[in-house]
Amino acid sequence: MEHYRLAACDIKTVVLPKGKFLYDQHDEPDCFYYIVSGLVSLQRLLLIGKEVISRVYKTNQYFGYRTLLSGQNYHVGAKALTDLTLERVVVRDFDQFFQENSKFVRYLFSEMATELRHARFVCPKCLRTASS
Repeated sequence: MEHYRLAACDIKTVVLPKGKFLYDQHDEPDCFYYIVSGLVSLQRLLLIGKEVISRVYKTNQYFGYRTLLSGQNYHVGAKALTDLTLERVVVRDFDQFFQENSKFVRYLFSEMATELRHARFVCPKCLRTASS
């Protein structure tokens, strides 16, 4: 996976120890992330108090962009499964970001489409909805 140099962004390195949450379920997003090293789990806290992992991201992957672009709050929390080094990417101006990072934006669309395809085959309810 390619690491992109992004325009119209403020990028800060963040280091987290294993077990620490990067953000909690229902937090409001203000950035997305690139994993320099380590593993991150996206997990949902159920009403019965149980944590369920919905996705794991590894070194050289981006995450958090779908929620940021949707304008919604996080539907899951993000937790360091290992010691973690990330780049926290804050978009200063979305219009400029889309204009100056067209290759990266195409990459994001491709990743979102792939995730949607995978989610469709994992979720029986989604299959019924999609084929109806």
